Amino acid sequence: MKKRRKVLALLLAATLSFGSIPGTVMAQEGTKPVDGTTQEQPFWSGTGGSDKFRIPCLVSLDDGTLVAGCDARWTTYADGGGLDTIVSYSKDKGENWNYTFANYLGDNGNVWNNASTAFIDPAMATDGKNVYMIADLYPAGYALNGAKKSPVPGKSHDEKGNILLADARKWNDVWGTERTNASNYTYYLEKNEINDAESAYVIKDQSGKAVDGYTVDDYFHVKGENVDANLFEADSPFQVWPTDYLYMTSSEDGGKTWSVPSILNLRKDSEQSLLVGPGRGMVTSKGRIVFTAYEFTNGDRNSTAIYSDDKGKTWTRGASVSSQSSEAVVTEADGKLYMFTRHGGYYVSDNWGESWSTKQNMGISYNLRCQLTAITYPQKIDGKTAILFAAPSNTGNRAAGKIFVGLVKEDGTLDWKYDYSINGSAYYAYSCLTVLPDGTVGLLYENEATELTYKNLDIDDIAKGAAIGDIWCTDEAGKTVADITMKSNVSKEFTVNGVKDGADVTVSSDNEDAVTASYTNGKLTVTSKKAEGLQRAVVTLKTADASTKIRVTVTDSENYEIVELRIGDTKTYVDKTGNYSDNKLEGLDKTVAEVELKGEDPQAVETQVKAQLATKQAQFNGEKKSLDSCLFTFDKVENKNNTYQISAQVGDAKVYVSHKNAPSKCVSTATAAEIELAQKENGTVTLKDLSSGSNGSLLYFWKDNTSNLHFDRNSTDHQNCHLELWKKAADVESEIPGYEKVAAIDQITSGGQYLIAAKATDGTYYVVNPVSSSQNFEHVAKVVKEQVEATPEAAVQLGNNAQFTGETKKISSSLFTFDKQDDGKYIISSTTADGQTVYLTPKMATSATTPLTTTRAAIGVAKDSQGFTFTQTEGGTKGGILFFWKDDVEKLHFDRNSTVDGQGRCDFEIYRQSENAADSAIKGYEKVTEVTDLTDNGQYLIAAKATDGKYYLLNPAQGTDKYSYVAKVTGDLYEGETTTAKTEIAITGKAEGQTSVTIGDVSYYIFVENDVKEVTLKVGDTYNVPGKIVKESGDVNSIAKEARSDMPPYKAITKVEEGTYLFGSTTHIVLNTASTVAGNPKGLGMASANFNTGEYKESVWTLKKSGNGYSMQDANGKYVNISGQNVELTDTAQALTIGNSKHGGFAVSNGSTYLNNWAGTNNKVAAYASDDNPWYFYKASEGNVVTAKAAGEVTLVTEGTTYKITIAEDEKPCEHVFGEWNVTKEPTCVEKGEKTRTCTKCGIVEKEEIAATGKHDTELKNVKEATCTEAGYTGDKVCKVCGTTVEEGKEIAALGHDFTEWTVEKEATETETGLEVRTCKREGCDVKETREIPKLPVVPEEVDKSALEKYYNECLAYYKEADYTADSWKAYNLAMKNAKAVLDNEEATEQDVKEAIAAIKDAVDGLKRVPDVTKPNNENNQTDQNSENKKPAKTGDAATAVPFMFGMVSCLGVAVESIRRKFRK
Repeated sequence: MKKRRKVLALLLAATLSFGSIPGTVMAQEGTKPVDGTTQEQPFWSGTGGSDKFRIPCLVSLDDGTLVAGCDARWTTYADGGGLDTIVSYSKDKGENWNYTFANYLGDNGNVWNNASTAFIDPAMATDGKNVYMIADLYPAGYALNGAKKSPVPGKSHDEKGNILLADARKWNDVWGTERTNASNYTYYLEKNEINDAESAYVIKDQSGKAVDGYTVDDYFHVKGENVDANLFEADSPFQVWPTDYLYMTSSEDGGKTWSVPSILNLRKDSEQSLLVGPGRGMVTSKGRIVFTAYEFTNGDRNSTAIYSDDKGKTWTRGASVSSQSSEAVVTEADGKLYMFTRHGGYYVSDNWGESWSTKQNMGISYNLRCQLTAITYPQKIDGKTAILFAAPSNTGNRAAGKIFVGLVKEDGTLDWKYDYSINGSAYYAYSCLTVLPDGTVGLLYENEATELTYKNLDIDDIAKGAAIGDIWCTDEAGKTVADITMKSNVSKEFTVNGVKDGADVTVSSDNEDAVTASYTNGKLTVTSKKAEGLQRAVVTLKTADASTKIRVTVTDSENYEIVELRIGDTKTYVDKTGNYSDNKLEGLDKTVAEVELKGEDPQAVETQVKAQLATKQAQFNGEKKSLDSCLFTFDKVENKNNTYQISAQVGDAKVYVSHKNAPSKCVSTATAAEIELAQKENGTVTLKDLSSGSNGSLLYFWKDNTSNLHFDRNSTDHQNCHLELWKKAADVESEIPGYEKVAAIDQITSGGQYLIAAKATDGTYYVVNPVSSSQNFEHVAKVVKEQVEATPEAAVQLGNNAQFTGETKKISSSLFTFDKQDDGKYIISSTTADGQTVYLTPKMATSATTPLTTTRAAIGVAKDSQGFTFTQTEGGTKGGILFFWKDDVEKLHFDRNSTVDGQGRCDFEIYRQSENAADSAIKGYEKVTEVTDLTDNGQYLIAAKATDGKYYLLNPAQGTDKYSYVAKVTGDLYEGETTTAKTEIAITGKAEGQTSVTIGDVSYYIFVENDVKEVTLKVGDTYNVPGKIVKESGDVNSIAKEARSDMPPYKAITKVEEGTYLFGSTTHIVLNTASTVAGNPKGLGMASANFNTGEYKESVWTLKKSGNGYSMQDANGKYVNISGQNVELTDTAQALTIGNSKHGGFAVSNGSTYLNNWAGTNNKVAAYASDDNPWYFYKASEGNVVTAKAAGEVTLVTEGTTYKITIAEDEKPCEHVFGEWNVTKEPTCVEKGEKTRTCTKCGIVEKEEIAATGKHDTELKNVKEATCTEAGYTGDKVCKVCGTTVEEGKEIAALGHDFTEWTVEKEATETETGLEVRTCKREGCDVKETREIPKLPVVPEEVDKSALEKYYNECLAYYKEADYTADSWKAYNLAMKNAKAVLDNEEATEQDVKEAIAAIKDAVDGLKRVPDVTKPNNENNQTDQNSENKKPAKTGDAATAVPFMFGMVSCLGVAVESIRRKFRK
């Protein structure tokens, strides 16, 4: 076990310091789980100790082996730290799996830990034999989501591709600022080229010197004194740059074992991360391994391809696609690569991933916020290359998985011709497709339990009705043919496409009694025979390398239904042409199928729309009530646009839409809120709660998830926030009968009543149910329509004139409610067809002929000899007495009057419903005779009998049409719709076979065929066969059967009743032992469970009624007891309340405390004060345990599955006779080879290693020719196989330049210099040298130096160094040297001569004699005045200069003439 640092004190005490994390609790070191097996699924919860799995990858090999991989997320569904890669392989198409951890470090302690390393998002590719897998490896504590830190752009590798390292041995915090300081990364990790070295890698400093004391193995584990870690872990003494690393491994044995990893250096320094596209890569037809990758830098950037042409040794990164993209998948079709990307669209590459086209439109709808998968089907579909593309089809949520089939058209675009539903509308997220060698499509996808589901799918189901195969048939119109229906004794001819020249074609029919077929010259002829009833056949065409099938149905029936069943399945049909319940079912083979008929005669019905309540989340099987009870009143908030208080009356209480601060996932509370409406597309609206608070403000409904179907709240706009408002309406055909959708929010009236509705993706409507409950499912009701038998009642007829020829409706729709007031008057009201409440207020009406308004007013009701009068005395100046034109058949409408009319036009009759009104003028109603007979809140008709003898009623209405306020009593009964007779036909499969029956005009051809499962056992093996065995055949004595009622699979129940169950969550069961988690509260343990195949006899619980609840007793007789937060087993039964959980499933409680999955960790069940977890009771199946007794074959038929069981003979050990050894892998200098030999008796293959040769096959590398200026190199001898440098080369000295002769490029003149050039003669060297040619001499002016020369010579002869002091002589000597230089310089000027003479003069003046010590100071050292005449004369003295100058002028003339003559030559 690795030595983990816990606190800084340990670091300071260590002799060798390395990075530590003060205050950070490191995960306890995990132990790599041992390899294991599973059945049916590769990754059940609990596999390898991990509860959760995500991010599937999947490939199939040439031998049929399936290899699946994914993230083992241990205890979380989230991203972040602490994830590993688990891989599982299956040799039998997914029946049995063998798993191992391919990528595992263990610093997470086998739990989610945001401070540990993470292997995340694996992808796989295969060439049919080898599997290549790349995952993202994040160093400890770094990841995009859920880790301590986010990855950082920067340099992670040096120029040679070595991983850079920082010395962290003195760091206090590996997540501190030192970690992201690039200057700290002065070390690097270099591959050790020494064979069989202890260390696979060497850590070196920037000078190239190895760091002593450490070894690093192939998996980057570093060891040293007090060090045992991984370079990517937090406690490594050297740290890598904090970004992701593409971590590649491979398997040569079908996923059993995995190679040492390599890190792919493809990320740019500017990128935060470069991540592999999870799921599947591919190996192209050219042998190139291709994966997708994508940049993430503060968000998704662009997808690209990464590829290798040498089986993964070296990798290249191609160009990125042009648009924003993310996770992607690539597949090959018609010589091109197609890349499909998250965020939408696809791209095409015609150079195998090096570059990509612009973004192409998909043309189908699917979820753009989820990973997707695609693969090219190996056979043509409808004669074209086909790409299978899988994704969630629900655009709003990860749900409703579909496979879309895209046919590649000639222009390279895709025709999405077929689609297949994978799992209905249930949860569906990341997925991966593969195709097995037999053409089966394999799919691995994420389900809602954070597990993975594997399915085998038939391409005939995916592309229903398509022609599958590289040869295919077309009809005379060129249309592809896969299914045909024929009458008896008919022939049809089809063209066969795709057959190679000279290929042999064979044709067969699996039912030649019904169909024969033949092939000639590219044509297929299909001939039907005489068919009794209906016959089916499959015609198969085959060549050596291709095949196709045509499904043929032969029948002479004109009206028929094909019924395909498994044993135990039932399908129901409804025939609306008659009641055939007395049908004798002649011809039906009742051993094959059972048919049940339920008939109905025609009847009068009416369609009622109801609101059906839920009993638990998404289960709408509760009470059905009037949809009107779900109407909300919208009261406008003053001075705020489109803002309302939305309320409903519930009994004596009022509730308000106030979802922001309502209990989670609820809508209404008793507290008012202001709701702002916003218009959205297609007449939808959003409802935004303006209340304060941090919760989401937009009302949301889970339209696209059938397991939720409840309201919620969201902080941002989303399609699921787009709801609909509906108002009551008559005579409108709509999806909600009796209601009309509000098209725009400006149509909403203050005080109006509306349904708040959401249309789910299946087309069903759900509405807000006004309650103030904390149970989310109580806030939603499902809109259901049902036809109920109509109760006949009197009919009234409406119209827009006095003829009343319009709509007929029930008379009860014209009833008015009489609400008696304290003063004896009445508020008289009714409800219009569109749900508006209206009041009788003739005095206040805008028009005299429209006596109803929406304003309440008191009406006096009086009785006189002619009838009742209705008078409004307050509210205006107009007449307040109700009036009807009963004596004018041209009018027949209401009016108002100021006084009671003497002709009875203000007198009315009042009627009430009565079962004893047989002789009444209005059927079903009796006449009220006195005011005292009116009851408070009673309902009555207000009727006027006209002179035509007909009754006319006040009809609840609004608007300006005066006749809408009148309903004519027709004297007929309103009976509603009349249904036709119908028959419900239920057909159930009983046994495999075919039968038929004719009911009415329809013939039902029934085919019963079970799923077939082939099982191979050895003697002594057992096998579970769930379900009732309805038939057995074969060697039945070769097995023994034991009936059981407690075997898997375990199915969750929906209704609690006494019985024995497993109890737990969707992934774990509750154990009857104490939790291993220490500390309070006390609780019971949990364990992961496989409800399909697991055996858990010791963990069952028996429920028994106890008071108003149930007791839960374990297998040892102990009872579950909840006491406070503690949950324990005791000898005393406790009555537990088991009801519906608001999260789905059940809630189990005692008083106000509920069983709770403590901290969500699946390791303790304690109790808490709220319903936070759904629990489930799982009932075992009944069936048989089959034990193999002797060799044989037996078939057991159950309801749904036919088991074909083969019991193999006991095998005696083979006395092997092996053939010759065959070398299957040649050894190299460093890698071992392999040889095999096969037993000629049993076929077993024996393998043996061949030792590495140790001999290098070398080639010269790094050879460099010497040049004129640079040294060369003889080259290194490097092994072609292992890359080892066997012998280093030597330096070749630089050659130096080999120049040509100088050539004049520019002649010199008196005023300009010239130029000579020469160049190097060596090939490839263009060095050129130049040199200057001096200017031609200019004829100088004659300068007279004679005076200087005379003076110089005289001084030279006269003055002696010994006579003068050193300092004075030094100045004199310098002047003499300068004079000599002037005399020697032919270019000296007259000024130079003058200055030289003056310098000598000054120096002579400065000479100081050396004293003569032999003479007295007053005598011998006195200057001899007479000796002054003996000194050289000074130039310029008048006595000597004139004759000298005349001589100089004469000489100058001779010199000039001599020079001129010279240059004229």
